[in-house]
Amino acid sequence: MEETYFSVGYNSPVQIEFTDLTENPDESVLGMEIPPLFRISDTMEHLDPGTTKALKKYGTEFSRLVDQVNSYTDKINSILCYLMHREIDGKNEFTTETVSGAGFTVISGSSEFRPGRIVRLRLFFPEYGIAIYCYGKIESADPDSSRVVIEFTTIRDSDRERVIAAVTRYQQQLLRKRAEEKANSNVQS
Repeated sequence: MEETYFSVGYNSPVQIEFTDLTENPDESVLGMEIPPLFRISDTMEHLDPGTTKALKKYGTEFSRLVDQVNSYTDKINSILCYLMHREIDGKNEFTTETVSGAGFTVISGSSEFRPGRIVRLRLFFPEYGIAIYCYGKIESADPDSSRVVIEFTTIRDSDRERVIAAVTRYQQQLLRKRAEEKANSNVQS
């Protein structure tokens, strides 16, 4: 059964490396290929909700400690994401037009984008300190609009969850901004 994800208009840097592979690599191959900084970034998570709740029961000092640890984690992830993005040095770098848990779209007129072609991806969400290393397949490349649809094919579950989390956070920010604008326009009326 194919899973469905919502997509959101989101401009995010992505490096698309064209491969000569005829089949998608399995997760064990992906696991061996993932660069060290991507591995480190993946392990830098916030305190889990159970630990957070347990610590916050002990008072405001622990509550502040939890917030501080989560804040430092965000900063470390942002630095790691920045370093990983700098490593690609603009080679085969594109900007996503839309992103979802299933994949993304970019705009490019390059003839390298052929449907069915397997690509190696480095996708970055700098605002959230998230960097993803995975494989995808070019689903379609429309020569009229130059829109290219790329589906994630070999991606760790934890990385797909991080993509979904970034898209969800961005969607929440858009909704909050829209609500504020509406509230401000009602006040001015």
